[in-house]
Amino acid sequence: MRKLSCLSIKKISVLFGGRPILILLAFVMLGTCFFAVRHAVTAERNDSVNLTVVDASGSELSSALIASIKEAPGFCVKLAEDIDSARIDIAEGRTEAILSIGADYDSAIASETPASLIDILTAPGSVSAELIRETVAGKLLAQRAEAKVRNSLGSEGFDLNEFA
Repeated sequence: MRKLSCLSIKKISVLFGGRPILILLAFVMLGTCFFAVRHAVTAERNDSVNLTVVDASGSELSSALIASIKEAPGFCVKLAEDIDSARIDIAEGRTEAILSIGADYDSAIASETPASLIDILTAPGSVSAELIRETVAGKLLAQRAEAKVRNSLGSEGFDLNEFA
């Protein structure tokens, strides 16, 4: 057995031109290739978009908007206390976008020309930026339409509790 191992080492040494450092380098390269293939095969794929929400309004309607976004497939929503902590999240790669809801959200939701209901800030180079904008815009439009209908029905004298 010992003769066989010595012979194998000599054959490998001849294969690499008698330079033992090349043998070590070959094993390192083999290990690197194995690691790269294993990492590519077992890489974790994230099927959801991380969205950080800063709710300055804290109202019932803004909470309903956040809840509807949470229910949307493919979204993982995290609440942040202020815009600075949300910007840290986006800078460190923990989130792909920041949704900032204005303080006057409830009063502006049903107005004809809302000044600024929300603000969306996406990470540079985010592949999900359009998905985020379209989903949030769709939820916002649905909520604005509902608020306008409620205001119209209320001004006509209908009891709004019947439509809840």
